[in-house]
Formats: sequence, C-alpha cells, structure tokens
Amino acid sequence: MKKYYLYILLALAAVLFLRFNRQDLLIKDAVGIIGGDHHQYYALVDYFRGEAPFWYADAPFNKRLLVPLLASVLPFERGFSLNLINAILLYLGFAFAFRTISRQFVPPKVAFYIVLLHIFSFPVFYYSVVGFIDASLVGWMMISLSLLLERRFTWFCLAVAIGVFLKESIIIVFACGLLYFVLTRNWRQAALLLVLYAAAYYLLLEMMKLLNYGIPYSYSWNVEIETLQKNLARRRTYLSFLFSAYPSLPLFALGIYYFVQNKFAEQDRKIVLVSLAGCLLVLALYVYSLFVAYSDGRFLYPAIAFSIFLSATIAKNRNVRANN
Repeated sequence: MKKYYLYILLALAAVLFLRFNRQDLLIKDAVGIIGGDHHQYYALVDYFRGEAPFWYADAPFNKRLLVPLLASVLPFERGFSLNLINAILLYLGFAFAFRTISRQFVPPKVAFYIVLLHIFSFPVFYYSVVGFIDASLVGWMMISLSLLLERRFTWFCLAVAIGVFLKESIIIVFACGLLYFVLTRNWRQAALLLVLYAAAYYLLLEMMKLLNYGIPYSYSWNVEIETLQKNLARRRTYLSFLFSAYPSLPLFALGIYYFVQNKFAEQDRKIVLVSLAGCLLVLALYVYSLFVAYSDGRFLYPAIAFSIFLSATIAKNRNVRANN
C-alpha cells in the first residue's frame, strides 16, 4: 500500500519537472508564453518577506494570501518557493484522494491508475508550477473532499474555512459540501460549515482592510461582452479548453449517463451527485470567465478534484455489476 504513495510522487514529479518554475526545459518553443499573473503572487511573497509594500500586488490576486505566505518562509527564491508549495499541496491532494479511493471504492491498484489518469493531464502539466496558485487550490480541494467522503466532517469544515484564504474558488467545495449535508440531512454539520465559512470570509475582509491601509476591500469582476469577444477571437481559448477538458469532462459526461441509467448503487448516488455538481460548477466558472477575464484552461483545472472521485465511483459500480 505504501509503495503507491511513492509511485504517485514520482509520477507527479515527472509531469511537473519540465515546467517547474517556468524553466520549460527542452519545451520552451512548444509551450509558448503563458500569462503574467504570476508576478502578482511573487509580489505577495516579497511582501511577507518584508521586501515590498502590499500594494505591489493588485486585486483580486492580493486576496489570495495563504500560498504566498507559506512560500515566504521557505529559504529559496520567490518563484521556486511558490512553485514548491504548489507541488507539495498538489501531491498531498492526490495522496489523500488515493487513500480515500483505495479505502472506500476500489482496490489500491485500481485507485493508483485512477490517480495516474488525473496526474497525466494537460492542466497538471501546464498550469501547476508556473507561478500561479491553481495547483495548490486543486490539491486543497482534493484534501477537503477526501475528508468529506471519509466522514471527518469537522475537519472538512475547517479545511474549507482555511481554503477561503487560498483562493475564492473554494466556494465550489463549500457549495458541494453543503449539498452533501442537505442530502444526508446532517443539519448540524451544515450549520457548522456555514458558520466557519462566513467567519473565515469576514476575517479575510478585515485582514484585507488592515493590509490595504484601512481601505475596505472591494473588487468585483466586470461582465463585459467585449471580453467575451476577445476570448472567442483567440485560438488559444479553444485549444486550452480542449486540452484541459481531459479527463474531467469525459468523466463528467459518463457520470451523468450512469446516473440517468441508474447504474450507481444507492449508497453511492449522493457522492455522485456531489461530484457531478462540482464539475458543473467548475464549468459554470469557465463560462463566467469568458465574460470577465483572459480565459484559459486554468478555469477548468479544479474539475480534477471532483472527477477523480467520480471516476472511482464509476469504477466501483462497474466492478460490482461485472461481478454480479
């Protein structure tokens, strides 16, 4: 069992190595230039190290404090430190997912193959260790969902609350956790999740006010048709969507088919609903991004956190039906 954790580490390291810290060994001409938002996070690392003022980082990036804070304590160059935190949290996410899947759904060997299916994917390779924090988000989402599926509900609620300081997209896990507690009629944990999430968000706003020289934090994405037109005019928009759709969106479609055809065991249907809801919310986030930002496959990347558990449920129910 323990050997699989080493195999997962080696597989992830192999995928991340070429692009680590934007070195792009042997592939610089092939991968092209990716956006410059990484400088916002580097500025936050500098701020926490006392090397730059807070206003060097712009909104909404300056609200995503946790990963730059963790990176700032490492004794390495800022980009190396940030990307190392990304790699560590992403590995922990896959390790937690493997543990949950191998304990509750399928044998360890099958669980390992499911994890590999998600590691060897375009989003993990292209976006994980190039100065963004999406890999940390995805890793934290997998950790949180593992805690939920293992019924460690208090820890799940705490993980979601901590995720508020990582990136605002953690709200997808919050919504899916709330859905799970409603489906299972666990009103106590639903209330705890609501209270902790609200408290964390309030604390973040107060921290932002303090960091922003007493000025209340206010930022909202502007929905603009012009932004949509620019995104639709770029070939990269379509290519990044197609490359980043694997494996999450095919598994999402297969999960819907299985659910409609009633191919899941009754005890698994709630988990499937949560996973499908997560993938659907990520898709909604992607559509939203077309109107408000430079849209690329990063907005689809979080779907991995849900499709990895969805694929485990599909594999489990295929095995059950095959054995019957």
